[in-house]
Amino acid sequence: MREASDGAPNYSHLAGIINGRNLVPDGDRLLLSRLSGSRVEIRLASASDWITQTPHEIADPKRARKSHPAVAALRAEKALAHITPASTRARAFRLLNALAAEAAARDVEVSEIKADRNGYRQGFGGYNGYLMFHFDAVRCVVSLSQTSERVPHIVTPAEAERQRRGYAYVPQHDYMKTERLTIHADADSRYSRRESWSDTRTLALEYRLHDVLAALVSRDEAEKARIERERLEAIERREREATATARATEAYYEQRRIDALLTDFAQFTRRKELTDFLTVMDGHAAGLDGDDRLAAEEWIAWCRQYVETLDPFARGLAMPDTKPPSYKELTEFKEKLGYRPYF
Repeated sequence: MREASDGAPNYSHLAGIINGRNLVPDGDRLLLSRLSGSRVEIRLASASDWITQTPHEIADPKRARKSHPAVAALRAEKALAHITPASTRARAFRLLNALAAEAAARDVEVSEIKADRNGYRQGFGGYNGYLMFHFDAVRCVVSLSQTSERVPHIVTPAEAERQRRGYAYVPQHDYMKTERLTIHADADSRYSRRESWSDTRTLALEYRLHDVLAALVSRDEAEKARIERERLEAIERREREATATARATEAYYEQRRIDALLTDFAQFTRRKELTDFLTVMDGHAAGLDGDDRLAAEEWIAWCRQYVETLDPFARGLAMPDTKPPSYKELTEFKEKLGYRPYF
């Protein structure tokens, strides 16, 4: 595993050179997979990892080969008509066919991306391409383009005359198509990014098809790992929420029992104190006469009735009846217990 940050070697290029020049013993190959962040994984793999053809067989235009149905459909529709000359277009089809055949040999479904009414071969999320690779967890769109290079513009006599008269802008450079090709890959995974592999002056794309397919497989594995990780995190959140709810519910009922006890105790204490006070009131009323005595007795009678309602033992000694907690009450008790919601 290596860190491919700024200043680090171009591991993909180095692996391609090593494979292209057969520098690995026993016919093995170096496979490069991009991990999260800027890390890359380089591993030594047997040549049997690529089941169908060798790079030399893929590059050979005279070799007879069976077309994958998706690539055959693209040929029939003249999907790569913009790639010229015909020899470069034929090579582009060979590259796509090699990827499709190898994926099919690994039980990966490959289908053609059909053109819409506007002529665009829309895959997903705005990504256009020619082939769709259907993995377990992701779909990958593979497209192919022809590289252009900037060359000095040769001014024609007509352009020179128009420029002299000030009527036209004459560019200094033109862009000319080369025979070099670039393969692009996109996926509908959560954290998708476009990856590209191009012909270079020293290394042909035929020697980088391992990297292309390994990158697609790596995206599927990364997406499956993400799905599994999020599934486990969801289970953990549910278990944590269930534990928090259970503890908050128990705390709620325990608090209501405490509240009932303190309420009964407060009533008992208040009733006892008021009973003592009523005894003093009776003594005071005994010294009154006439209407004052009648008014005092009336008032004391009402007070005695009220004090009787304060008897905490009137409902019997038992656990208090408590209604279930509401969502707001549960939330308050979860916060008191230190639980915080997270997403």
